Amino acid sequence: MNLTGEGFRAWRRIVGDYIVWQPAIQLAGIAAGLLFVNLMSTREYALYALASAAMTLLGLLCDLGISNSLLYFRREASIRRVSFDAYLRGAMWLRRLLLAVTAPLFLGVFSGLALSNGLGAVATYSGALIIIAGAWFQITAAIHLVTLRLAGRYGESYRAELVGAAARLAGAAVMAVSSMVYAVPALVAGALGSLLTARAAARRTGPGDSRQVVADPRPARREIVRYLVPTLPNALYFSFQSPLLAFLSAMFGEARNIAEVGALGRLGLIVGLLTGLIPGVIIPRLAGVLDERLYGRRYAQYLMLLGVCGLALVVSAYGWPGLFLALLGPRYRGLDSELIVTVAAASVGLVGGYCVAINQARGWLRWQPGALGVFALTQILLIAGLPLSTTAGVLAFNLVSAVVGLLVQLLINGVGFWRPG
Repeated sequence: MNLTGEGFRAWRRIVGDYIVWQPAIQLAGIAAGLLFVNLMSTREYALYALASAAMTLLGLLCDLGISNSLLYFRREASIRRVSFDAYLRGAMWLRRLLLAVTAPLFLGVFSGLALSNGLGAVATYSGALIIIAGAWFQITAAIHLVTLRLAGRYGESYRAELVGAAARLAGAAVMAVSSMVYAVPALVAGALGSLLTARAAARRTGPGDSRQVVADPRPARREIVRYLVPTLPNALYFSFQSPLLAFLSAMFGEARNIAEVGALGRLGLIVGLLTGLIPGVIIPRLAGVLDERLYGRRYAQYLMLLGVCGLALVVSAYGWPGLFLALLGPRYRGLDSELIVTVAAASVGLVGGYCVAINQARGWLRWQPGALGVFALTQILLIAGLPLSTTAGVLAFNLVSAVVGLLVQLLINGVGFWRPG
């Protein structure tokens, strides 16, 4: 990476765009989430938290690493001097196909868990349909956002995201003013935000991006599938990790546990102010670094930066837990220790997510089946040994899982740099 002249100016522009726009996006999302926590009853928020977890699951099952694979194929297309456009179109087609396949699974899992906790049939089925519509919009948005970022148009991609985040926050404000503090209107606001982001990003995608047909996408689709096949077991398993806490709370606990885990998770989203750096800036920037020694140095620098930031957040949660919990309102007082565990798990997950993204971007995938085995065995033992009927037990499960995942992915990073072939 050239840090003088044009290279420095490009990097300064990228960082500047991130600093200006990404905090606004994340803060809008956090503000909307905290409004929902404070306004909704415990029962309504339990439904919303479970629906949000199910929405995350559906989004991940519709991706399975496809979006991250574009970072790899962008680098390969540059090296091989072939068109990247076909990969963008192939990724869009594959993600929409996965949505059609996974929607029935989503309906069954979400509806079964919600109804078993007495969260209401009408709200449950209405929410499920809204989430599926939102997933379609999110797929379109995601591909257009990747297109803009890989073209170096970070500011435009962030502004498109901000449109959606602002729509969600506006929806939360309308709910507060109108006293319509229910889960279904909140889900409508989320789907509307995804739609507006998709439209804004599509308008900004110009000639040379994904709308310009320059190659048959079918060979690119096959390449993407071949690239993903070794990672599919991992991708499928890890798709369930983000929503797993809500699902465990629903299976072993009750509505109160779902609400507490969901509310504390909103505070964990503070780490999201940093998480966006990974796919939004760090990995696309590293994709343009072809010198292996320089790549290794940049990798280590980013790793240390994310680690220090995560540690600072944990120390803050330990020192001032009341300040954090005040954001959730009076229904969630007394969760000091649970707060610290939540922030610690999110911070470890921040670094772990970076390591995973590096492995995917570099194609270091052959050790992933072994990593999956270690991770799955760990979680089986945790499920058998922890009191998952309590909020503390579910959060402990999350922290230990995050630590094991980080250690395994760090090991794969090390092997990849040591033996890149």
